[in-house]
Amino acid sequence: MKTIRVGLDDCKKRDELGDNVYEWGGYNGVANIVLPGCDIVLSRGGSIDTGGGYIYTGGGYIDTRGGSIDTGGGYIDTGGGYIDTGGGSIDTGGGYMVCGILYWRLMCMPHVLKDKLAVAKVRPDVVCREYWAERLGMELVGCYNNIERALSERLPELLQREDWTPTERWILESHLGERDEDT
Repeated sequence: MKTIRVGLDDCKKRDELGDNVYEWGGYNGVANIVLPGCDIVLSRGGSIDTGGGYIYTGGGYIDTRGGSIDTGGGYIDTGGGYIDTGGGSIDTGGGYMVCGILYWRLMCMPHVLKDKLAVAKVRPDVVCREYWAERLGMELVGCYNNIERALSERLPELLQREDWTPTERWILESHLGERDEDT
């Protein structure tokens, strides 16, 4: 299987998105994809389908802007970076997925086997804030770190409830333990 090393020449610099952020059109074919160690935003409507190959970002993040990621059995490893699907889906077809933070807005889990999913923390997408405020029975103001600190105090009590969907419980359980890093 060929390996595609996406270089900065393959991407468009997106200064309006911040330093070291590049836009890439995506890929549909059979290949391993190695993205540069910078942050990648897919062009609107872009998706990544590797046909069994893997995706490695070298510590950068991937923002699919609603596009999907499908590795068909290959793996996804962000090297500690994060993934924001913007509502798009993730399907590894049996391969594993490793990332620091996953921003997730869907009510179904990513199509990754639980024993092959290593995500440090799952954060609901910002568009879900109202929904989560209602479900948690608490006001969600400020940045993610402030919300997570307030949530950590109530988390053991919240997890005793039996009305969580499997995806909601997965998101909440990802916040168990010491989570005070500034991300």
